[in-house]
Amino acid sequence: CKKEFDYHREKQTSHPIMKKNGLNAVPFKHKDIEKWQNSRTQGVQYIHPELNLRLAGGIDDVWQNLETQELIVVDYKAQSKSEEKKINGYLEDVYHEGYKLQLNFYKYLFEKNGFKVKKKGYFVVYNATKEVDSFDNKLQFTCDLVPYDTDSSHIEKKIIEMKKLMDSK
Repeated sequence: CKKEFDYHREKQTSHPIMKKNGLNAVPFKHKDIEKWQNSRTQGVQYIHPELNLRLAGGIDDVWQNLETQELIVVDYKAQSKSEEKKINGYLEDVYHEGYKLQLNFYKYLFEKNGFKVKKKGYFVVYNATKEVDSFDNKLQFTCDLVPYDTDSSHIEKKIIEMKKLMDSK
């Protein structure tokens, strides 16, 4: 999955999922993309000046809207659900609440680093289909795009609360 998007990042062309969904975007080409995608050691970072707190998150991907130049935060997800349950109500699943928080936080980090970020983010959902007669030692995936209206307005307040808790006894 990452290699597919990296190919389009290098060529600055739209991935087929973007075309299928009418997005005028390309994977964002930036010197720090590999650093941002490295969740273990770097990620997208921001040092909060008042709290002296380093915040970071490793993104799966970030795209750029070609009309507005705004960034689009993106997360890849893989699952194996039956055809009727694979996308409908995807973000209403109680276990996917953390996914939304994740995209909201990425939006916050990019904004704090001076980037303009579109409200609309996306989950690229790869679903291993169960509608096959034989496994044959391989999985077949479908790929869908699930839009999500990101909201980073509550993040600052939560970070301040978190820091107060960390500094308390």
